[in-house]
Amino acid sequence: IQLGAAYYSVCASTEDWGNAEGLCQGSGHDGLATIRDAEEQAQVEAMMDTSGVSNAWIGLTDVGSEGLFYWTSGIALTYTNWAVDEPNNLDGFENCGIIEAGRAYTWNDGDCALHLRDGFVCETRCPDADNDGVCDDDDICDLGDDAIDIDIDGVPDACDICLGFDDLVDSD
Repeated sequence: IQLGAAYYSVCASTEDWGNAEGLCQGSGHDGLATIRDAEEQAQVEAMMDTSGVSNAWIGLTDVGSEGLFYWTSGIALTYTNWAVDEPNNLDGFENCGIIEAGRAYTWNDGDCALHLRDGFVCETRCPDADNDGVCDDDDICDLGDDAIDIDIDGVPDACDICLGFDDLVDSD
């Protein structure tokens, strides 16, 4: 679903954080989701609720600088929605961001290597390819001859909801 300058997909697949990021990128998304404000947070919550995904990796990490979380997209971390007493780096291994439905969709830091999460949220930032000043389907889905189409369905993978994952969610 599109929100502002980005498209989001909630993917129901049990992956560790690194694999989830790689699956997002490898299938045409920019990576795991960056949540910039309360509006985007609410949209991701609604998508997770619709999909039945209760825990989802997002593109938030403090790898390399314990306690200093940042978005893998490079966008400044100006909005947060941490659960009470989070992030806490429990047992010294929690470095990756999770949204947890059971905690009112607040964020937690989790062990990046765990496969315990039942989903992840991918994001594709809108390129405004047709320079009309509007982020719309013409921008994200008209990617030209270089468009990746792994599932060979004639639709660029960046336009596929969840990009060919078996358990996909379309919240439109």
